[in-house]
Amino acid sequence: MTSTPWEGTEPHCYLLSGGEPIGEVDVGWGPARALSSKEVQEFEKVVSEIGKDEFVSRFDKTKFSENSIYPDRWDRENAPTAEEYFKFFEVLKDFLKQASDHNSGAVVWKD
Repeated sequence: MTSTPWEGTEPHCYLLSGGEPIGEVDVGWGPARALSSKEVQEFEKVVSEIGKDEFVSRFDKTKFSENSIYPDRWDRENAPTAEEYFKFFEVLKDFLKQASDHNSGAVVWKD
């Protein structure tokens, strides 16, 4: 989304940062975060613009491995493919579309 391992500008970075922390409990990689309905709508807009061709072209296992991007097994023969991950991306797109259509916020956490 951001072409960087951990940074990026809003709303592109909302999977990794942004929103408001919910408490101080570490639920994996820090506390969960709340995205407002406005932030969800902004994130949905940028995510909806990424089609399969762009997703696949940006899917770079070498960079993922160099930056220890989860799951850190990109150099294995059975490493996930861009097409496999695009299925998950479509689920994210659908979730954000529904939340945006209902003017809902979202909670994000990484475990």
